[in-house]
Amino acid sequence: MKQIFWKTTAAASLAVWTVFVQGTIAVAMPDPIALYRGKISFQVERNGSKIGTHETRFSRRGGETVVSSTMKLNVRVLGFSAYKMNYESTERWNNTQLTRLSVKVDDDGEKTKISGRLKGGKFNWSTNGKWRSSKSEIYPTNHWNSNVIRSRRVLNTLTGSFNRVKIRKAGSTVMTCGKRRIRATHYVYSGQLQTEAWYDRAGRWVGLRFKGKDGSTLVFRCTK
Repeated sequence: MKQIFWKTTAAASLAVWTVFVQGTIAVAMPDPIALYRGKISFQVERNGSKIGTHETRFSRRGGETVVSSTMKLNVRVLGFSAYKMNYESTERWNNTQLTRLSVKVDDDGEKTKISGRLKGGKFNWSTNGKWRSSKSEIYPTNHWNSNVIRSRRVLNTLTGSFNRVKIRKAGSTVMTCGKRRIRATHYVYSGQLQTEAWYDRAGRWVGLRFKGKDGSTLVFRCTK
């Protein structure tokens, strides 16, 4: 049943301490731990029905910022599990540089492991043993950092590949995050990834929407 479902999402990480808000450079971006007050949580919906959760937590360890993301999805049809995904990602950042990345994906039984680290000015990573390297900025596809909107390539943490993208602003809207209503800027990704993301005025990620391979609509709805 996995054919019905997953279409890779797009981008993010902790880049330069500036943030693009509504298409322009804004003031210096605060510490993400303070910005998100430690974590951000989403309910994941498919065609309006809840199928799982996504959560990103922020902490400090040994002078570095640690960003840990988890996602659990379970699509049920007629009371039976038709599709499951478990996703775990840990990023370590030293100021503006990604220093380590570890990802484990169980996509309905198909497993992917990504492991990377910064060395000699390059970020080197392996996907199930196949190595790649890049000197350019690295934005893993975890969406929490709004600086991703100025990037043209993202590191797809479901496949381990670089994906070329074009990101454009598509207006703003009022969204709900838990019990709060907030105004958020809408961005649309095109290219090797097609998705939509929303960030509030402070630069916090507050929403995501994309299509599954079967044409179903998947939405990340902010809960905290």
